Amino acid sequence: MKLIYTLFILLALCFQIVLAQVSVPVFTNASYPVFSPKINSDGSSMVYASNITGNMELYRCKNQGTKESPVWGVPEVLIFEAGSLGIGVQLSHPCLNATGDMLFFTSVLQENLGGTDIYFSRWANGKWQQPQNIGNVNSMFDEEAPMISVDNRYLFFSRKQPGEKSGELVSKIFYAKKLEDGNWGAPVLLSSNINSTDENYPFLSADNKLLFFSSKRKNDLDGYNLYVSKRFAENLWGDPELLPGVNTDFDDVSPSLAVNSNLMFYNQLQFKKKEWLGAAYQLPVPAQYSVNPVFEFLGRVFDKNSQAPLDATILLRYTDTREQFLSLTTTMPEGTYRFYLTPGREFEMEVFCKNYSHQFLTFDAGFKTTIPKEPVVNQFELFNQVILILNVFDREIFEPLQGSIKFLDETNPGTVNYLGNGRYQMELSVGKNHELEILVPNYEPYIFTFDLSSAILFNEFERDVELEPSKTQFEINIADMETDEAINEVEIVITNLEKNETIVKKVRKDENGKFIVDLRAGDKYEIDVNGPKGYAFYNTKVDMSDTENKKLDVKLKPLKAKTKLVLNDITFETNSADLNTSSYEELDRVIKLLIDNPEIKIEISAHSDNVGSDAYNLKLSSKRAQSVVDYLISGQLPLERLIAKGYGESMPVASNDTEENRAKNRRVELKIIDVNENENPQENE
Repeated sequence: MKLIYTLFILLALCFQIVLAQVSVPVFTNASYPVFSPKINSDGSSMVYASNITGNMELYRCKNQGTKESPVWGVPEVLIFEAGSLGIGVQLSHPCLNATGDMLFFTSVLQENLGGTDIYFSRWANGKWQQPQNIGNVNSMFDEEAPMISVDNRYLFFSRKQPGEKSGELVSKIFYAKKLEDGNWGAPVLLSSNINSTDENYPFLSADNKLLFFSSKRKNDLDGYNLYVSKRFAENLWGDPELLPGVNTDFDDVSPSLAVNSNLMFYNQLQFKKKEWLGAAYQLPVPAQYSVNPVFEFLGRVFDKNSQAPLDATILLRYTDTREQFLSLTTTMPEGTYRFYLTPGREFEMEVFCKNYSHQFLTFDAGFKTTIPKEPVVNQFELFNQVILILNVFDREIFEPLQGSIKFLDETNPGTVNYLGNGRYQMELSVGKNHELEILVPNYEPYIFTFDLSSAILFNEFERDVELEPSKTQFEINIADMETDEAINEVEIVITNLEKNETIVKKVRKDENGKFIVDLRAGDKYEIDVNGPKGYAFYNTKVDMSDTENKKLDVKLKPLKAKTKLVLNDITFETNSADLNTSSYEELDRVIKLLIDNPEIKIEISAHSDNVGSDAYNLKLSSKRAQSVVDYLISGQLPLERLIAKGYGESMPVASNDTEENRAKNRRVELKIIDVNENENPQENE
C-alpha cells in the first residue's frame, strides 16, 4: 500500500513538472505570422519579422508585464532614418544588443557581399540610422540568424554552405569575436559536435555557458529541433542534448531568453498551403538547463550642470591586468546604458564624453560577491567646464603680482576674475589645450599651457606661476674725483627700494673693466659705493622706470683736509633737533667711513635756511649738529675725532627764494679738519 502511495506522489510531481513546462503562444490573438522572435536582454520588448503587409519587415512590441509574466502591447514596425530601404527588400532575423541601441538583422541590400548578409543599425537621435553591412563576417554565402552576446564580445550566426550531397545547402553555426579596435574578427566555425548536420539559430546564454540552437540531426525526422550544449572554453562544447518539453512535429527554432530569466521564447514554423507560417511560443527552461544569474548594471550619464543626457563612452577593464574587455556607448536621446557581466573578477568602469570630464568606478564582481536581484544602478555626472586658479608671484622674492591674463587662439575665451593677492580665477572648457598669456608690467611675458584634452577627473585646479622680472643691464663707473682715474677695489651695495630688500651686494666687471649689474625694470634703487681706504662713500638713488637710465658715473672724493661731504637724507623733527629715524641709514655710513679711516678727524656742520631769526637758526643748527655727533658717538666713535658746529643761515648753497632752494640750504655736511697720516688702523684695533 505504501509503495502504491509513493508511486502516486511521484506521478503527481512529474505531472506538475510537465504542466509547468507546457509551451504557450506569446501572442494569443495574433492573426499574422511571426518569424525569429527575439526577447531583448531586460525582457522589456521583443523584435521579430513578419510579412503581414506582403513584404517581410521588422517589428517591435513592448512588454507591459514582467520578465516571467509578460503582457505584450501593440507591435510597431521598425522604420529607418531614410524610410524605405527599397522596393521588395526583405528584412529578417532581427536581434538587439544588450543596451538596445544596436539592431542586427539579415537582408540583401545594395552593398551585400553575396547572398543574404548581416547588417546593423544604430539607434541615435530617436531613430534607427541607415543600416550598414557588418563587414568581414559576411561571405559569398547566405548569413542568417545573428545573435550578439550580452557582453557584446561575441557575434553568433549561421551560414548556408554546400553539404555532403550534390546541390545540398546546409546551415552551420559560426561565431566572431570583437577586436580591440571595435571590429569583428574572422568568423570561427563551431566544433564538429555542434555542427554535425544542419544547424541554425544560435543563442548564447547571458552567463556565456549554454548555447541553445536548432538542429536537424540524423535521428530528427520532424525538421528542426531545439538543442542545448554546455560551453567549457572558447570553442570547446559539450555534446548537444535535445531540449525536453519543447520540440514538436514542426520546426522549432530561434530560442532566446532575457537576462536572469529562465522563460525561453522560440519560434514554431510550419509549411502550409505553399507558404511558411510562424508563431512565437514561450516555455520555462528545464531546471537542469537553467542559466546562471549575472550582474546587471544600468544607469544614466548626464551633464552635471544642465542635467542633459550625454552621448558617452563606457570602457570596462579588469583592475588586476588593466585589460579592456568591453566598450559601449550610452543610448541616446536618453543617455542611458546597460550591460551584463558574469561573476569572477573585479573591474573598473571609465565613463567619458567628448569635451567632458572622465569618471571612474571600481566594482567587485568576484565569485564571492552576491548577485543582487535588482540591477546595480550608477548615475554619472560629467562636467565640461573646470575652474582654474593661478597664483602669480615674483620668481625671486615670491611676492604676489597683479597684471592681466589673456587667452591665445580662443574663439570664446572665458572670463578672468582677480581674487587679490596674486590669485586669478577662470573657467576653462574641457577637451582643449589652453594657452594663456600672463602680462605684468616690468615682468617678462609668460605663456601658461593648461592641457584639458586628456582624462579630467576634477573640476577645480590650482597652479603656481613664477614670473621672471624684466631686467636692464646697468653700468657703474667709479673714479677718483680729482684724477678721474678708475677705482676698482670698491664695495657696492644695491637695494631695491620698491621691494625694501637688498638684492645685490656684489657686482661683476665686464671685459672692459666696468661694473655691470642687472636691475629690475621699473623699480627704484639705492646705490651705496664704499670706496677703498682714503676715499669717501657715495650714495644715490636711481629710477629704472626711466628706460634711458642705464649708466651711473660715480666720483669718489679723496679723504683730505677740508674735504666736504654733503650727507643725504639727514632730517629732523620740525623746529627740533631730534633726528628722524630715516637719518640713521646715512649716519651708519659715516660711522663705517670713520671706522675704516681712523686717521681722520671731522666736523659735523649743520646749516639752515633764512626762515626765522639769525639767532634762532644758529642755535637750532648747533643743536642739530650736536644730535648728529651724539648718534656717531653711540656707534663707538671717540669724541675727540668729532666736532659739532652750527652755521645757521650764514653759508647758503642756493638762494632762499623757493622752497626747493631752501631745502638745499637745510643740510648737514661732513668736513675733514685733520688727517693724521701716521695713524695705524691696526693699532687702533
